[in-house]
Amino acid sequence: MLIRTLGPASAWRLHPELRACLPARLDAFDLAEVSDAVRALPFTIGREDPRLFDARPEMRRTQRPAPPDVPLLSCTDHAAYASAAQKQAVHAALTAPPAGVLLATLPTGAGKSLVTQLLALEPLRRGRARLVLCVVPTVALAIDQHRAALPHFERMGARQRVAYLAGDDQDAASRADLLDRVRRGSVSLLFTAPERLVRGPLADAVLSCVREQGLAALVVDEAHLVAGWGGRFRPAFQQVKEQRERLLAAAPEPFPTVLLSATVTPQTADILRDLFAPHQTPFLRVDARALRAEPDWVTHRYEDRDERLREAVHVLRHLPRPAIAYTTSVEDAEALYDALRAGPLGLRRVALFTGETRGDQRARIVDEWRADELDLVVATSAFGLGVDKPDVRAVVHATMPEGLDRFYQEAGRGGRDGHATLSCVLWTPDDRDLARRNAFINVITTDKALARWSAMSHSRDPAPGEITTLDLRCRPAYAGSQAEERRSEGTVGWNLATLLLFERAGALRVTGIDTRQDMADIVWRWPGDRTALEQAVDTQRLAEQEQERRKPRRDAPDAGAESAGVYGRAPGRTLRHSLGGALRPVRGLSGGPD
Repeated sequence: MLIRTLGPASAWRLHPELRACLPARLDAFDLAEVSDAVRALPFTIGREDPRLFDARPEMRRTQRPAPPDVPLLSCTDHAAYASAAQKQAVHAALTAPPAGVLLATLPTGAGKSLVTQLLALEPLRRGRARLVLCVVPTVALAIDQHRAALPHFERMGARQRVAYLAGDDQDAASRADLLDRVRRGSVSLLFTAPERLVRGPLADAVLSCVREQGLAALVVDEAHLVAGWGGRFRPAFQQVKEQRERLLAAAPEPFPTVLLSATVTPQTADILRDLFAPHQTPFLRVDARALRAEPDWVTHRYEDRDERLREAVHVLRHLPRPAIAYTTSVEDAEALYDALRAGPLGLRRVALFTGETRGDQRARIVDEWRADELDLVVATSAFGLGVDKPDVRAVVHATMPEGLDRFYQEAGRGGRDGHATLSCVLWTPDDRDLARRNAFINVITTDKALARWSAMSHSRDPAPGEITTLDLRCRPAYAGSQAEERRSEGTVGWNLATLLLFERAGALRVTGIDTRQDMADIVWRWPGDRTALEQAVDTQRLAEQEQERRKPRRDAPDAGAESAGVYGRAPGRTLRHSLGGALRPVRGLSGGPD
């Protein structure tokens, strides 16, 4: 790997004992003996299109650090902000108006986590410690954010004031102790999943704490998922909005809400504003989106999964490390992991991370990954969002991601130290078909949404302003519902997704959800007739579907925009300089036409 990393232009003389064991390994790593030295042969991706990859990680990042201030120097060991955009986001969060909403959009790897940390550390420094709630989408992210925040809290002698509760990896005694500390106000920063925040023991403990001591801030990390996952298979993301309103009503004084993301389209920003900042609620934005300069991009098509598996193993043996390999399905991840470890030259410093990985194993893998004890992680999307390791040199997708958001977020795991990284997509026609299905499988049709509404409302639209309690367990009459509901979270999940769609269309407002009884309270807002309602719901649904199709084109800032605290420069070089040909564009990622 050292020889390959230094590139084909270098030849290395080797110790005689190392030379004695080389013959069995030269072919496996595309090395060749030249006299008494070893040289790396040209590395190919795909059989029909040979390409070279010079893995020397040159510095690509052009942004300059920003001068520090009192909060940064007093609460952390950072000597400066990573960029002016990061400093601007921190200042905007610390000075956000009470009950206001801040949407901060920073590039992947730009240090969004520091915003959350300083929201908790700065009040602690001033002796006014209060709880900051940070909602995160995955267990891996909760673990990683917790690990990253720990040194700063230890520096202030407050290690026990940062915690996470996202998965089931904590034992019953640890969970009970954490809930008790939350109730007593002994936690300053808590990372948790949306499902735990909106219902169950943690929701009760947080509400008890807020009534007595208030809340410093509510943070939603990867906030674009509220619009994406929240309206479909994880409705708890949009229920965070209702929980926020309950906490605001219970708190002695209002608190700000901070929404963080690297990928926010104009449509997603509108949805977040409608959900979290209705009426006259202050809504602020820090928009520092930038196209990453660090990655080089390459794709290659294979005819079937077996061929792609062989080539993925070949690629991952040769690309510089640390590296991450993503698949869409657990089965593909397991197959790739087994193939990489097979045989006498199988890799050993490699881990498998999927949605089926146990909680204790997840924590161990994240720890080993951060400590440089692993060279490669084979994973599904369960690993990645916000998991920060600065020196990842390659990200390989042995799949076709179903959307540009997912692809850009996962590719953004590479090059966070500002040095060059490689993003490589190895796909098959079957992957493209699966990506299309995944992109739209959870979008409910207008007819089915109206059928679900009729079942819940017993075919009666309430009067405008009428408060109504609905049973989320009601099933519609249309055929095929059983098969549909097995694909998601069942009747309750689809009915809740329907109510959220109606809410975004302006027909109603969800004011409360009883997850124990599966009931929802709504206020009916639609003044028109049923035909107009159907048209409004259909228009909203089609707009959201069109948003999914258009994301690849509408999310990118102007490629020529200069960096001025708003947009960064155009992306880094293509692979022409090292792959001997024009860049093959990444196409079909959103499920749209090739």
